[in-house]
Order: sequence, then C-alpha cells, then structure tokens
Amino acid sequence: ARARRAGAALREAFPGPVARAVIEGRTLEPVHREMASVFFSDIVGFTTLCSSMKPAKVSDMLNRLFRKFDGLAQTHGVQKIDVIGDAYLAAANLLEDQPADHAARLARFAVDAMKAARETPADDADPARSGLLQLRIGLHCGPVAGTVVGSQGLKFTLMGDAVNVASRMESTCAPCRIQCSEQFAAVVEEQAHEIILKTREGGVEAKGKGHLETYWVSSLRQGLRTWGSTVNLGIAAPRRGSLHVDDLAAPDAGALA
Repeated sequence: ARARRAGAALREAFPGPVARAVIEGRTLEPVHREMASVFFSDIVGFTTLCSSMKPAKVSDMLNRLFRKFDGLAQTHGVQKIDVIGDAYLAAANLLEDQPADHAARLARFAVDAMKAARETPADDADPARSGLLQLRIGLHCGPVAGTVVGSQGLKFTLMGDAVNVASRMESTCAPCRIQCSEQFAAVVEEQAHEIILKTREGGVEAKGKGHLETYWVSSLRQGLRTWGSTVNLGIAAPRRGSLHVDDLAAPDAGALA
C-alpha cells in the first residue's frame, strides 16, 4: 500500500514517462526534441500582491489558479513542466508525439489559461476587494531537452534556447496579453485556423536576444463572444492584420504598444 501511494505521488509530481523511470529506478535519458512549443506565464503585480497578502493567502491563490491550469493542460494534451513562484511552465510535443498540432495545443491552452485567470480572485474570501488575476503569457517553439536534475528533491527540467525565448516573450508582454515569437506565429498559423495573430508594432527588445518581431495571440471564438452582433459571420476575420479581439477583451490593452 505504501509503495502504491508513493507511486501515485510520483505520477502526480512528474510527467508519466518520467514517473515510470523514477519508480523503476532507471536513469532517465534526456528527452530531445527539435521542435517543441513552450509556454511561460506570470501574474501581473505578483510582488505587490505578496506584500499585501499573508503567505497562506498567496499560497491559496496560486493553488486555485494552477489547479485550473493543470486541468486545462490535461484537456489540451499539454505537459506541465514546472511552477516557479507565480510562473507556470508548460510544453507540447515534448513527452508525447504531437508534431502536427503542438503549437495549436499550446495556443489554445494559453487562451483558456488567460480566461481562467480572469475568473480567479486574488483572495477568494474577499473577491470584490482583491480583484481578479491578470497574466502575461509568452509562447515560442524550437529545440529543447528535458531531463531529471539531481539525486535528491528530483525535478524534471526543460532546457534550451527555446525556453529562454519563451521567457522573454512573457517578460516583455503587456498585461492581459499573449505574446508569441515570429517562429511560433508561423507554425500556429498552419496548425490552428481559429487563432488570430496581430503584429506587435515595433516588436520588442529582449535581453540577450536584441530586437525581435512578435505577435499578439487571441482566439476567434473569444472574438465572436466579445464582438457579438457587430461581427459579420459571413466574412472570415483576418488571421494576421488589424483585427485583434483582446483590444476589446482587455480593458487596459488599448493604451499598450
């Protein structure tokens, strides 16, 4: 019974193939992918929230939000990799073969994660005062490697320049927005026809990367709900161009570059 409980705990803590290797006492060889999609998110104003809330409240807030993310990851077939403070790291086409739709899966997951945050109060006991959570999300795709690091306090870690670029997409993102790299935009445009992309005017200056052209990401389904009867359903919305539904969905987005 104890072994079963330990095995169940490992399967909760690690992705399936990693948990099996740990349970069987095998050394896990690094998982290499020439093309995987990577998701990074963080909570807008997290430092301020931490200074105004008790640690137990912050822990409860993160637990409520990330339990939603975990459920969405299962729904979309995305692999949760790690949680670092308020940052959530996930990937697609890493531990499962998803070459045909990895970017589509991650973009859909990102849209739903943003929606989940907007429905999550910072303080569940006082939602009116604490307000709802806001995210910044970054997406990129490229070569990665994943492996278990260390011999104690085992942790599955994702490495590679694609992880760094996804992190830069998040850190340079505007509040309540999803920002992706030019490389991710090219892939998701082929894989997910309902996802709308809009060029970010002027791009971004990313630490260690210089100037990068980036795109705002949103969902056509979200756009139809936001625009309602003002959308002519007989005319296809552009996937790259002037239409960007988050300009309406996010109250403060219009003032941001």
